[in-house]
Amino acid sequence: MLDVVVATLLDTDDIGQIKRTISNEFQAQEIELNPFVQLLGPIFVKELSLSDHAGPIRTATFSTIARYMSSKSLVDEMFVLKSDSEGGSHAASEDFRT
Repeated sequence: MLDVVVATLLDTDDIGQIKRTISNEFQAQEIELNPFVQLLGPIFVKELSLSDHAGPIRTATFSTIARYMSSKSLVDEMFVLKSDSEGGSHAASEDFRT
């Protein structure tokens, strides 16, 4: 999804340019994962693949993409669902208009 957002921003389908822009401008969410899980996890959970990661494990989340879009002035308002300590949830709006 991040590749599509950046491709649209740059109005390009040049994969190299898209990846360079992501590497230079996007702040991904770092995932802390126990080395034991990193090693054995893919054996038990086929969806857990780390073959495309060198170094720390990082991923694009809805929140990190929203922050990136906000930094590019592409967001007027963002709604975030947050859970409370009792397991309920509520919507919060963050206004990015200047």
